[in-house]
Amino acid sequence: MIASIRSWVLLVLLVPALKAQAQLPALDITSRPFGSDQLEVLIRPDSYFDGLFSSIVFTVRWDDASGVSLGDPLQDIPQVQYCSVFKSDSEQVDGDQRYQIFVGFGSITLSTLAASWTAGEEVVLCRIPLIGGSTPLVVVNDPWSMANNGAYYVSLNGEDRTGIIYGSTTAVEGLEEGTVTLAVLPNPANGNARIMLELQQPSSNVLFRLLDGAGREVRTWRRDLPVGRFEEVMELSNLSAGVHALEVHLPSGRVTQRLVIE
Repeated sequence: MIASIRSWVLLVLLVPALKAQAQLPALDITSRPFGSDQLEVLIRPDSYFDGLFSSIVFTVRWDDASGVSLGDPLQDIPQVQYCSVFKSDSEQVDGDQRYQIFVGFGSITLSTLAASWTAGEEVVLCRIPLIGGSTPLVVVNDPWSMANNGAYYVSLNGEDRTGIIYGSTTAVEGLEEGTVTLAVLPNPANGNARIMLELQQPSSNVLFRLLDGAGREVRTWRRDLPVGRFEEVMELSNLSAGVHALEVHLPSGRVTQRLVIE
């Protein structure tokens, strides 16, 4: 009888914890210019949250020829209190692109600071000063960032709750903003994932490339894409677990989406 009561008490205590864990949001990220000399980095949860913002990693990319460098992140209260963001190592150059990886860590819950996130509402995580000029910058997942431990990653309450890089999808090169929308769901995925692509104009012989975390090509295929919505199921069971990148090469440019395979 006592054992049964103990089991029941344990279940009563465990169910709310499991429920809270299941309700942890996925956290998306984006960036946009703030004035002429700063880059604003924003986060967006898909559900309410007032727990521990354990950690974050993201990479900013820009044109090396611009001569621009990045200063240390500036943060408001309470963001700096619940997750302090700073540079991870120095800026790196790869080809004609320059990169800076940023990391952040938290040790206090949002609720302790009487703070919380609301589903779908953006929060300014930090502003990054531009030194030596002005140039377009963007938070990206690309082969370089994924090969150098700079792929976008978020941990909430110690659990991976990485969302997407939104705004210009995950990474967009050469495309007019808003002309292409790419998503891969579920993400993380196990077994199968659905590719969802929406175009404002049809494109033929479009190249799809799936890259692993080291930037190695693991799969390629081509499709003729109609205007509007295109969907395709991608089989993943024969691929290794970890962070991957799906590239879609269109005549006018390239769009990339991060995919985690479990």
